Amino acid sequence: MIPVVHDYETKSGKDITKHGRQVHLNDPHADIVFLSYKIGMEKTQLWKPGLPIPECFENPEPYHFFAFNAQFDWAVTNILGVKYGFKAQRLDQITDVMALCGRYSYPQKLEKAATAMNLPIAKDRRGKA
Repeated sequence: MIPVVHDYETKSGKDITKHGRQVHLNDPHADIVFLSYKIGMEKTQLWKPGLPIPECFENPEPYHFFAFNAQFDWAVTNILGVKYGFKAQRLDQITDVMALCGRYSYPQKLEKAATAMNLPIAKDRRGKA
């Protein structure tokens, strides 16, 4: 399996912190703002609606996906991504990095986990905007 690390930024008429993931993603105004992804050791790439679909999302079978809070990214692919031609992902194709942090007693907030692991790259807080 080829590893793909990915992260979506979305927008919606429903605030995810007040209404939850499903309401946020199923709102008629919900959409993908962009998707960042990294295949293996390749350079991180950016996809925006209107660009060609990344091959790993058009044909996900040879890939295994990793995301922090993977339930969200899996739902984005399967609810919003399919509208752009992304193939739906199976649950066994994705690993939740946040859950792995919890398993090994690291914080389950990305910025805190990165700090606890002394990673050289910090979470970009502009994502909340």
